Amino acid sequence: MHSLTIKDIPDPLLTRLRQRAATDRRSLNGEVIHLLDRVLSEAPASLESAALAERIEAQVRVWQTLVGRWDSDREPADEIGELYAARTPGRSVDL
Repeated sequence: MHSLTIKDIPDPLLTRLRQRAATDRRSLNGEVIHLLDRVLSEAPASLESAALAERIEAQVRVWQTLVGRWDSDREPADEIGELYAARTPGRSVDL
């Protein structure tokens, strides 16, 4: 097994880490290993991240082709008001 030293841990972070380790009944070292393993296993693979980045870039390129294409002789406020009036109310949300 390898070792790792982490320096300059902020006091509030160390306090939270100690509290979490105690709650989970782990040593401080065990809690750090557990948290690192959990976060790294949930992180998307770099290939998936690259694919997502490419989809986002493709969408941005499509949007950029639309910039400046809205042609109307009406006032923007009137156009916007008409768009909002045409929208459906959607579903009710109880906040």
